[in-house]
Amino acid sequence: MGDWVDAKRFFHRDDELPFLEETLRDGTNVLLTGQCRMGKTRLVRELLRDWQRAWLGLPPMRLIEGGR
Repeated sequence: MGDWVDAKRFFHRDDELPFLEETLRDGTNVLLTGQCRMGKTRLVRELLRDWQRAWLGLPPMRLIEGGR
């Protein structure tokens, strides 16, 4: 086991991140599954970072390729 996927190597999640956010805001439970090193933890960390920034009144800061 290694470290989490670095944010600079977190790509092509333009669909998954908004879907995850909307699903969780609706109060639905989510189970993320996938092979090791596919970015499951990084996906959640990116979402939590956006929520933390929103709580502080700051705009989202995505490091996702093609993101905002």
